[in-house]
Amino acid sequence: MTLAGTAKAALNRIVKNVTWVFSSIGAAVAGWFRNFFLREDQRIERHLETAADAYQKGDIAAAEEAVNEILKLRPDDLMAINQKGHIHKLRGELDMAEHAYGRVVELAEQQNDEEARAIALGNLGLIYRTRGELGRAEEAHTKALEIDERLGRLEGVASAYGNLGLIAKERGDTKKARELWTRARDLFKKIGMPHMVKKVQVWLDELADADQAGDAPPHEDDQPTG
Repeated sequence: MTLAGTAKAALNRIVKNVTWVFSSIGAAVAGWFRNFFLREDQRIERHLETAADAYQKGDIAAAEEAVNEILKLRPDDLMAINQKGHIHKLRGELDMAEHAYGRVVELAEQQNDEEARAIALGNLGLIYRTRGELGRAEEAHTKALEIDERLGRLEGVASAYGNLGLIAKERGDTKKARELWTRARDLFKKIGMPHMVKKVQVWLDELADADQAGDAPPHEDDQPTG
C-alpha cells in the first residue's frame, strides 16, 4: 500500500470512530433527556398531591409552596394554576383567585382541554357568587354544565346542578333550587360520591324545614373543583 493509501485508510478509521463516538453520545443524551422529563412529571405529580393534601388540611403555606414548585418546572400547568386560585380564594383574595381561574380558562382553550376549562369556569362561578354577582355566576356554571354534559363528565354535571341550585335559592326560587339539588343528589349517588350526596341532602332538608317554617334556609358555600 502506498503512503497516500495508508494515510487515507487511517483517516477513514478516525472518521468512523469519531462518528461512532458522537452517535453513542447522542443516544446517551437522548436517554438522559427522556429520563429527565420522566422525573419532572413525577416531581410535578408529587407536588400536586402534596398541594391537594395540604389544601384539604388547611395548611395553605405548604400548599402554596408545593404549587410554586410546580410552576417553576412548568409555568403553564393547568392544575397548578387552578390550585393557586383555590389558595387565593381561601385567603379571601378574590381578584387574584379570579385571575388564576381565568388564566386556566384561557390556557385550556389554547390547549383544547375542555375538562380543565369546565372546572375553571365552575370555580369562576363560585367567585362571582361570593361577590353577589349572580348573573355572572349563573353564566359561568351554565357554560361549565354544557361542557361537562358534552364530555359525559358526570361529577362536573352534578356540581353544576348544585351550584346553580344555590344561585336559585339566593334569588328566592326555592322550587328551582329543589329541582336542581335533587338532580345533583341523584347524580352524585349514581357515581358513588356519598359525601356529596349527604351534603346536597342537607340543603334539601333545610329547604323543606324552611318551607314548613316559612323562612329561607341558611346559606352554605360549595367547595371549589379540580
